[in-house]
Formats: sequence, structure tokens, C-alpha cells
Amino acid sequence: MNVPIRMLGIANMIFWIVLIAFIASAGYSIKDINFNAGEPTLGATEDGSLTLTFPLYIDNQGYYA
Repeated sequence: MNVPIRMLGIANMIFWIVLIAFIASAGYSIKDINFNAGEPTLGATEDGSLTLTFPLYIDNQGYYA
């Protein structure tokens, strides 16, 4: 009975180490994300409806692209 409990403890420890490493690397990767806003444009269609667009450019050069 001790061996399965010990193996569960080891698996739990490995899981938390991997999870913390992923969170740390994802947090470090955030510094390489750039957001740029383009110029808003206003357009009209043939049926008379107006379209206002706000372009947002996201440049993700991080680890998890």
C-alpha cells in the first residue's frame, strides 16, 4: 500500500513542477507580444449601412505563438 501512495506523491510533485514551469515561461513570453492600433476607417455599403472599423494588430513573437 505504501508504494502506490508514494508513486502518487511523486506524480503529483512532477505535475506541479511542470505546471509552475509552464506558467513561468508563459509569463516571461508575454513580454514579446506587441499591440498596435491602426487608424479607424468609416465606410458605406450600397444598401446605406455604415461600417466603422478599428484595426488592432497583435504581433506575437513569444514562445507560444
